[in-house]
Amino acid sequence: LAAAALLDAAASANLPVQGFGLRLQTERDEASEAPGSDPWEVKSDQQHRVHFGGRTEMYNDDCGHMRVRWVACDTAVATAQDTAVTGCGTTHVVPFRRWMAECAEEISFQDFSEARVLRALEVAQWMRDINTSGSDSAEMRLRQQYFFCSASIQDILHSYRAEHPQGAWTTMPEMICIQLYESQTALAIPELMRLLVDVEMLPWDEAWAVVSKLFFYTAFSVQAEAQNRCPVEVMRRVLPRHLQIIEEINHRFLDDARRVWGDVPKTWQLSLFEEGSVKRVRMDHLAVLASGKVTGVSELHSDLVRDRLFQGFHHWAGEHDNWYKFTTITSGASPRFWLHCANPPLSQLITQAVGCDEWLTEFGRLDQLREWEADAGFQEDWWSVKNLAKKRVADWVRTKMGIRVVPAWLFDLQVMAKGERPVLMFLLFIVQRYLAIKATSPNDRIHQFPVRRVCLMANSCGEGGARMASLQGVVQRVAGVVNCDDDVTGFLKMVVVEQPALSVVQMLVPAADLAEHLCLAGSENLSATVIPSVLNGGRLISALDGVTGEIHREASGCAAVFEFGCREAQVEQARAASALQGREMHEVVATCCQAFDTGAFGDECRGVVRELLCNQEGVLSDDSLLLHDFPAYLRAQALADSEFTQPLVWASRSVQAVAGMGRFSSDRTATEYASEVWGLRTVV
Repeated sequence: LAAAALLDAAASANLPVQGFGLRLQTERDEASEAPGSDPWEVKSDQQHRVHFGGRTEMYNDDCGHMRVRWVACDTAVATAQDTAVTGCGTTHVVPFRRWMAECAEEISFQDFSEARVLRALEVAQWMRDINTSGSDSAEMRLRQQYFFCSASIQDILHSYRAEHPQGAWTTMPEMICIQLYESQTALAIPELMRLLVDVEMLPWDEAWAVVSKLFFYTAFSVQAEAQNRCPVEVMRRVLPRHLQIIEEINHRFLDDARRVWGDVPKTWQLSLFEEGSVKRVRMDHLAVLASGKVTGVSELHSDLVRDRLFQGFHHWAGEHDNWYKFTTITSGASPRFWLHCANPPLSQLITQAVGCDEWLTEFGRLDQLREWEADAGFQEDWWSVKNLAKKRVADWVRTKMGIRVVPAWLFDLQVMAKGERPVLMFLLFIVQRYLAIKATSPNDRIHQFPVRRVCLMANSCGEGGARMASLQGVVQRVAGVVNCDDDVTGFLKMVVVEQPALSVVQMLVPAADLAEHLCLAGSENLSATVIPSVLNGGRLISALDGVTGEIHREASGCAAVFEFGCREAQVEQARAASALQGREMHEVVATCCQAFDTGAFGDECRGVVRELLCNQEGVLSDDSLLLHDFPAYLRAQALADSEFTQPLVWASRSVQAVAGMGRFSSDRTATEYASEVWGLRTVV
């Protein structure tokens, strides 16, 4: 979503940009939607062959130079689907090309032996898997990542050669730059090296000089588990030539580092390989090494990327007088996509208040909303617009899931959360609220719980391994119990949307009164919907992480964010105190665990949550500081309840928050990338 927002912004800013992606089947909004039914999508004639597996062999070229070729490969054909991303207030468009995998040849059951038919069917299956998302297989993820990178890099080279038939490859960085989003795209680096060295026959040093000037890298998370670390044996099986190239890059790089620093730990920490029981390729290290600039998504996040995650690379850049390799460009969201298209009534209300619709391209004009934050009539209109969005979601939930929710209730949304801590923390809050309602006499419930809640969880369930899969199973079972219990039906509902399509997320975000952003301070595991939630009048419940801290600073503080938990500077101290004093469950957490253990949510949930709170040795662990932050989280939720009982006060603070969001437009993000990273000028 962050990359898609940049395409929209680049089109509106008249920047010469092209986007690449995968045409995943799960992107289709409805299961019945037929391929090619999108009127804005055109199938291109452009195709590229992408290889997997096989082996490498050495040979001498015509000049007697030792070369490597990749042989006996399985092959998929990358076919292109093109969409024109139109700009706002301009005739400029940005092409967005997405790839789908197809078989290189049809399977003939007559011509093939049984073994060859079985092999062909296996290849056809993993090609189908490339076109879907959410695989837990390291090998399948590697195939999917490489398929995308190879098709895109081949396409870039094809376009460059078509436009510059006589141009040398060494001049390509003067014409093209490639922005990598997250380390999952780092395979583009060895793929470009392979094409230049093995296919175009460039000398290694000349090819590396081209590659190291072409790429730029955006790091989104500083959490260790979010870094892409591919097992060496998996890469050896799937991409043997690319593993050789990465090994050669690493060998040459570490030789250079040893000449400067010596054979010391400071040098070893820069390696592109992670040693251990399972040796892995550090794709994030590869992306940083090959990129001209490394960008963080907020001020705090960039500090952590530079000084914690890639400190050695920062020092290495300094050895070459490149102290500005690491930089900051704060993330933004598209006002056209997330407001004008996702929430037309709110867009119209803002236009009426501002006096024109130029705020769609000049987002700083939102500041004019401050004139209306104390206007009772405007507050009522604001509240009515929010209720329209909530009614739309309520109708969708009733139609799709058979669950009846009331638009007047507080809509509490967690969407696209990453990692165990956010999902488990929100789940524990829901369970404790459920148990508290159950424990209160029917006559007292209306007084004890004046705020009714709809808790919506719309997270991806395809990533995170066995523990996350187990947690998602618990979430589903808790929802089943909560929604069928007559004791709580008038006070609490729980809606779970697995693998939500983008159109569903675009519907849910405008309806959120409260948006849950529960990652640990300093982890900056940024959800793509944090900024859109505030833009749509929602308020965050969050630790003051990088982007949320900047929103808190810019958007009237507590008007935008219900803050809880320790800040980044306090994290290590809190962990040390927890280890010294011993880890104890908060009383509420212990009560929730007991409910799970006694079968209140089904036998399948017995012991699962308690296990998730423990480390691999089965010892209670609080490395994520969930137990440490949970009491503060409950206090923040209680404050949200208190403010929600005053609708016009809530609406006033919501208006204040939106008025302060002018800095968080993807237009500003795109223009900063163009001027500070890519060196692009407008074309219209």
